[in-house]
Amino acid sequence: MIYILCPKGVVTGGTELLHQLGYELSKYTCSVRLVYIGDSASESKIPERFICYNPILADHIEDNVDSCVIAPEIYPQYLMSLKHARRILWWLSVDMYFQHRQIALVKRFQLLPARIAIRLDKFYMNILKLNDVIHLSQSKYAEEFLMSKKIISHSLTDYLNESFLEERPAYSANLRKNQILYNPKKGMEITQHFINWFHDITFVPLQNMTPKEVVELCKVSKIYIDFGEHPGKDRLPREASIMGCAVITGRRGSAGYYEDLPIPEEFKFHNPLNSRNQIRAKFQEIFESYDSVISKYAEHHKMILDEKNRFQTEVNLLWGMLFNKYGSQPR
Repeated sequence: MIYILCPKGVVTGGTELLHQLGYELSKYTCSVRLVYIGDSASESKIPERFICYNPILADHIEDNVDSCVIAPEIYPQYLMSLKHARRILWWLSVDMYFQHRQIALVKRFQLLPARIAIRLDKFYMNILKLNDVIHLSQSKYAEEFLMSKKIISHSLTDYLNESFLEERPAYSANLRKNQILYNPKKGMEITQHFINWFHDITFVPLQNMTPKEVVELCKVSKIYIDFGEHPGKDRLPREASIMGCAVITGRRGSAGYYEDLPIPEEFKFHNPLNSRNQIRAKFQEIFESYDSVISKYAEHHKMILDEKNRFQTEVNLLWGMLFNKYGSQPR
């Protein structure tokens, strides 16, 4: 049996990816179960967006040698508690690992002496040193982080929902407005400056919208900006890109790696606030010459369209790796 741990009641790119993995692994000769982690008093209900992946839920883990438990990086403590099952830690994000650890430790600091709190911090880091844990990296950013800790990881990336890709429009300036989309949940401490500086430009926040509404807005816009953290290979920049938006970002997190975000270097800025004039010039270039500029994103579009094939190949390698490491696959 393969168990995949997933936050309960959370609908994000990360939780969708956990369901996508379950769907792909279920094609092999084993049983796969999603284990929702969260408020035990609330009902474990499959979010509507994920029903297409046909997940089967379990409310507990059988800790035996025939089991394999896959946990996202925010749940290392669940792997630490296992005695017999095979253990896999999947780094969907680097930043969220540290954020989750800090939140957990702060809660404990209020109740525990400092010396015990320090031991708990070491507990979280010890998962990085366990020889029998397989580490998977969703991004080059995560791979490099683990390499800095002298840990070898195996690539297991992700892909956009196929129903989303079916909405791919024509890339034509005639169908688009001179407006800039942004995610108000990321990088607003930088984005707000651009909104304040450039009153002659229309900035549109992607908020309080259904996925369908986001798609429709991307189809008629020319630019998407994201100057926030990129804790993993983020989905929204890819969704905006494949819908025809020219993507402009900073270089934080995975955005700093071409393997994770293969857009031309001219559209990435180390310090956006200090690059105000250059970014303004890029806005104008895209507004005025959209049809020629968007062709520069062909490599990014190609990567996005090939992501599912790559993901399926990586899952197949993971399946083989489990056999090579343990002598048998989960049942």
